[in-house]
Amino acid sequence: MTEELTNQTVLEHTPLQCLIIDDEPLAVERLELFINNLSHKIVCRAVCYNPREAWSILQTQDIDLLLMDINFSVPDPNNQEGFDFVLYTKNNPRVPPVIFITGHHPELALKAWDLEVIDFISKPVYPDRFEKAIDKAMTFPRRAKSEGEGANTTMPKLEDEYLDIKLSGRDGSFTKRIWLKEVQYVKSNGNFVEIYTENNHQKPYCPNITLKEFVQKLPTYHFLQCHRSYIVNRQYVESWSNLELVLNNQTKVPIGEKYKDEFLQWLNMLPK
Repeated sequence: MTEELTNQTVLEHTPLQCLIIDDEPLAVERLELFINNLSHKIVCRAVCYNPREAWSILQTQDIDLLLMDINFSVPDPNNQEGFDFVLYTKNNPRVPPVIFITGHHPELALKAWDLEVIDFISKPVYPDRFEKAIDKAMTFPRRAKSEGEGANTTMPKLEDEYLDIKLSGRDGSFTKRIWLKEVQYVKSNGNFVEIYTENNHQKPYCPNITLKEFVQKLPTYHFLQCHRSYIVNRQYVESWSNLELVLNNQTKVPIGEKYKDEFLQWLNMLPK
């Protein structure tokens, strides 16, 4: 514990390594100017023009803070790609805290607080308001590097993740380890779920757990509910429409009206 506190103390006295995610050149220039004037508190590691570019950088670099807009080159005023990115990656250890900086939706500050971001700044940004947000960010705990970890470190991949589920057999209950990379989709069956995997598609695993409980155990970057009875693994999705999607084994899965907008945004936004 003492070593952890010492590491955190050292981090608190080093500049924040930040990533700017904004597609407005003038807004980026303004932020870079503010950051240069606060070089003892914050350093800009890179500039991205959308969350997809940011995701690639976050896999290979250690970033302490995201300075992110909400809309990105989309004429639709309801586009909130910045919110989507934070929502879908909120449990990922490679994604740092966020300060939203936007001129499009100042009325969405309440939604931003629900995502537990550090701060929400409306454009135009002023130096004193920006510094206040950075001072707040510096009080947040930072992710310390592990020994030997550096710029080439990548986030844990799906093939490294698994779930241990309890199943019933002839000789009683037992625990089965399922690797998430093999899970194609999950279907609700009352108080049970049917887990269809790449190697066990004809005879699914059926643990005694509801779909609502099971979806909370899955990483949202790779899995999302598309229907009240279905969860899918995005790496197996081959094609889709507004009504259904087709997996690479030609299994058809319905897309529910309630889940459609969020699910289609999730498919289109995040790279495989």
